[in-house]
Amino acid sequence: WTVWDVAGSFAVAAVALAVFIVRELRTDHPLLDIRLLGDRHFGVSMLVLIIFGIGMFGGSYLLPLYMQNGLGYTALMAGMVFLPVGLIQGVLSTASGILTRYVGALPLVFAGIAVMALSFFLASRFTVRTPHSAIMAVVYLRGFGMGLTFAPLNAFSLRNLMAAAAGISNSIKQLAGSISIALLTAVMTSRIAYHTARDAGDRTEAYVSGVTDDFTIVVMLTLASALPFLLLLRR
Repeated sequence: WTVWDVAGSFAVAAVALAVFIVRELRTDHPLLDIRLLGDRHFGVSMLVLIIFGIGMFGGSYLLPLYMQNGLGYTALMAGMVFLPVGLIQGVLSTASGILTRYVGALPLVFAGIAVMALSFFLASRFTVRTPHSAIMAVVYLRGFGMGLTFAPLNAFSLRNLMAAAAGISNSIKQLAGSISIALLTAVMTSRIAYHTARDAGDRTEAYVSGVTDDFTIVVMLTLASALPFLLLLRR
């Protein structure tokens, strides 16, 4: 982290971000209207989205690594595990969108976050001997949680703003994905090195232990994504 090219990259990124924000705030026709973050519902929702997105994208990144490098799955086999998730998420997104009219957005968002956190907690218990059925259950549980979360979260955040705020929402999702992969890769590499040095045994065991340590961080991030909403409810 302290070598010149890494530190220099951080510095350039920080300066570029500052210039971009100042420019967007001053222009009459911004690429991303950052002022919209001043809206109470939208600003809190975007904070939730970036924390939740780090966990969500992290889970999508770690599970294939676990299956391929820890259990010996091929890329095709790992991909097949995720195929039904899109169907589950699509059905649940439609259902949760309808339920939002009757129970409100926040209860569904909280339920989705809880289900996602449970799926990542179960994933943090994976070993090299975890059966395929257990992996499938965790993946499908994750799809269930995502389906419960996104439609109500979008409805809560984009009301009265819609198209003007969609660009910021999409940009934050991409930002969360980039942060997630960078952060969790760094942590995973460190934890694999730790387990390898401590156990001096099977490298596959050390790899899986590093991945499951990462899942523990994803659980905490997913649960933390609910905190901004709790603060909003208190106001």
